[in-house]
Amino acid sequence: MDDKTHTEPEQPSGLSRSVQRQKLLADVAQLFLNPQSFDTQIEQALQWMGQDAEVSRIYIFEDSADGLTTTNTYEWCNQGIEPQIQELQEVPYEYIPSWNPLLDRDGRIFSTDIHSELPEDILEVLGPQGIKSILILPLQKFEKRFGFIGFDECTRNRHWSQDDLELLRSLAGVISSAFERNQIRTELSFSEIRLSMALENSGTGWWDWNLETQQVTVNSVALSMLGLPADAETAPMNMWKSRVHPEDLPQLLQSQDDHLHERSASLECSFRMKTEQGYWKWVLWQGKIVSRNKDGEGSRMLGTQIDIDKQKKIEEDLRHLNTSKDLFFTVLAHDLKAPLLSIMQMAASTRNNSDLSAEDWRALLLAQENMAKNSLNLLENLFHWAGFQQGSLAYFPEEIDATSILQSELKQLQQALDFKSLKIELQQVEPVPVFADAVLLGIVFRNLLHNAIKFSHKGGAIRIQTWMSDSIQWFEVSDEGLGIPPEFSDSLLNESSFHTSFGTNKEHGSGFGLKICKKFIEQQGGKISFHSSVGQGSTFTFSIPIPERTNPT
Repeated sequence: MDDKTHTEPEQPSGLSRSVQRQKLLADVAQLFLNPQSFDTQIEQALQWMGQDAEVSRIYIFEDSADGLTTTNTYEWCNQGIEPQIQELQEVPYEYIPSWNPLLDRDGRIFSTDIHSELPEDILEVLGPQGIKSILILPLQKFEKRFGFIGFDECTRNRHWSQDDLELLRSLAGVISSAFERNQIRTELSFSEIRLSMALENSGTGWWDWNLETQQVTVNSVALSMLGLPADAETAPMNMWKSRVHPEDLPQLLQSQDDHLHERSASLECSFRMKTEQGYWKWVLWQGKIVSRNKDGEGSRMLGTQIDIDKQKKIEEDLRHLNTSKDLFFTVLAHDLKAPLLSIMQMAASTRNNSDLSAEDWRALLLAQENMAKNSLNLLENLFHWAGFQQGSLAYFPEEIDATSILQSELKQLQQALDFKSLKIELQQVEPVPVFADAVLLGIVFRNLLHNAIKFSHKGGAIRIQTWMSDSIQWFEVSDEGLGIPPEFSDSLLNESSFHTSFGTNKEHGSGFGLKICKKFIEQQGGKISFHSSVGQGSTFTFSIPIPERTNPT
């Protein structure tokens, strides 16, 4: 219609009442196809119907879910008629017990004179509203009555023709259908909202691919997954394909083609996509065709987009870990086997040699003892590492004196220092308070000192320094030994890299102790670094937090 308001035609010549009725019916039916709110559509329909029927009042009542009460939800009043909608909310049916039986029996409540034709209980409700004539028709959704539409005449006793009654019955049917469609749309909207919320709360993106227009619409999760702006919500499929890693694109296209041509029940493919920030992220696409055109070709596909980047990284880490594990056990077996073979060879060569002097015997036994201690140190580190990896290694940080722990470890290593005639230069003899686990800190000192001894030349020096900076206690262990080759520097503190190295007295080592140090220092809130020059020695520096102290008030 050209006008938003339907006015009663002026009965132009040649236009019969029957045609007017058909036009009204068509107008009301068309009204509910327009993109307006449902409330607006209902209110407009009641106005057109009221003006056409020339009644005082038209209204709609909707029953409660339990059917015990009914509420006036929509109302149109003619000029000079007092509205009643505010007074007719949640009206109990028990106040008008004759209402429902009469409506169920006759399919309507109809009276040209309510004072002489309707039961007393109904008259008690309608009389105070000034109603003289009334027509009530049931409204149904899904073949079940949910309320009624009423036509009141308050100015005179109204006599409706049979044609008028049939028109109003047809209009009531249109109104019923409109309520039914609105409920379906509402429930569908709620279902879509619930699905969308469920997907978003689970961190799942969804996409809707129009195969005919090649436009793809996605939700905010799919956008944020790739760091894309909100205005990319709808974009051509080519935009999405341009973000797929070139190595993965053929696999995605093949998966799509297989599903489009019914060679697979669904689309499922994991691939890398470039984020707006320029890095690659692994995602998983799963989808299905949900509609086809008249030729049987897919016209729409719906699916989900899941971030599997962490999962892929874990898989890669596991593959890397397995490779590292194999390398680790190879190096470990070599480093444990070599000193034992040396000890056996020494024992075999001296067993039948009675010409060795007491000094030779002493040197030989000391060498064997040092080899055994090196092997024991490696085994101890292995046990500590295993405990750390399994989470079974106890960790009890407290305020302790780092100097006393360092001196205790030096005392344990004194024999190894004497064997190489190494001098310890320890600047700090006063207590150094730190907040750490005493056992783990001792392991760190032991490994750093053991390494310094292993790679130092005879007669050299090992320097130990400490200083404080910004509530952090720093420790430094330096030697004048072999130094670290540049090719090993980058991987020295990498826990997945192992290689055998040899000290100045052919001591075996895999750098395993340094990885232990790194783990234990980081667990205690510190960090470790080193610098080294081949032939000049190495310096390892690490930090441990200082315990917080409360200033006296």
